Amino acid sequence: MIWIPDTNHILRRRRGALLFILYLTASIFAHAQTESPSSLVLGEIRSDEVPAQTDLTVEARKSAGGDELGGMPVHADGTFELHGVEPGTYLFSVRDRTGRTLWQDFVQVAPGISSVTIDLHTSSPRPTTAGTVSVTEMKQKLSRASLHEVKLAERASHAGNRTDVVAHLKRAVELSPSAPSLRNDLGASYLRLGDYDSARRELEQATALDPEWPVPHANLALALLYLGQSSAAEQQANLALRRAPLSAPANYAAGMALMAQGKWDEALALLDRASAGIPRALFTQAQILAKHSRKEEAIAKLRAYLSHPGLADRAEAAQWLEALLKPAPNER
Repeated sequence: MIWIPDTNHILRRRRGALLFILYLTASIFAHAQTESPSSLVLGEIRSDEVPAQTDLTVEARKSAGGDELGGMPVHADGTFELHGVEPGTYLFSVRDRTGRTLWQDFVQVAPGISSVTIDLHTSSPRPTTAGTVSVTEMKQKLSRASLHEVKLAERASHAGNRTDVVAHLKRAVELSPSAPSLRNDLGASYLRLGDYDSARRELEQATALDPEWPVPHANLALALLYLGQSSAAEQQANLALRRAPLSAPANYAAGMALMAQGKWDEALALLDRASAGIPRALFTQAQILAKHSRKEEAIAKLRAYLSHPGLADRAEAAQWLEALLKPAPNER
């Protein structure tokens, strides 16, 4: 059972509150697989030789069954989102306004949050599904041995063996030390194990190898939050936001960093942006609002949170909502 905290006590001690809330809210990256049977795909298109990004759309057709998610517009910054995607293998297509296919290949979507970068100069995103913080394309050619270790990490992840995931990803990194996506996934795996110093080390390497990729910046922000470095976490989250302002993980990480510093209103705004892709952001908002005696708003956030399927702590959240709905003694 997950305990719904006394927010007055926890939020009074900001650093302690942050660590507890990150655990309670199941840090989106580390526990997304238990959140919901559907996935959120966060995508980015990179190219400098195609029409304006706003002229592009992304379509995804499930390889088994033929279900299609089509016509998702690409934002001006090259990002796109696909909500409510069932895990599985999809044929992704990028088309221009005339319907011409500019890029097409298969992408594996894992449970939780998946992130894929599409380079229109290449024929394949070569995604890796370590089942941790992100699912992202390999931006450079990996050796067969390295890809084999990634496959073994996938199997270990599906089996719920986090220690083996780390072991296989460590070997993959040793074989391909300059691959930022491998460093990112290894750092995310360390986060899941609670080894925050190792997570920070790998994620710092990932950001150094590809400074423009927002995913490891957002993950590094979470690692720094666990280490109690909220100002440094805010800096990393802001770097992620500059590169992908619509990114739910980046907004979530930034919101958590500001909450840790007691910047409540700014945190609420960022968490609101994150909530479309990360339902737990709604729960965190409810905690902040309840702490500041904004009871009706807290109730609304909790109700929105409970409207999502597959919540691991639905019973506890419902119990807290019921308690908030009871009139205070002086209101009876």
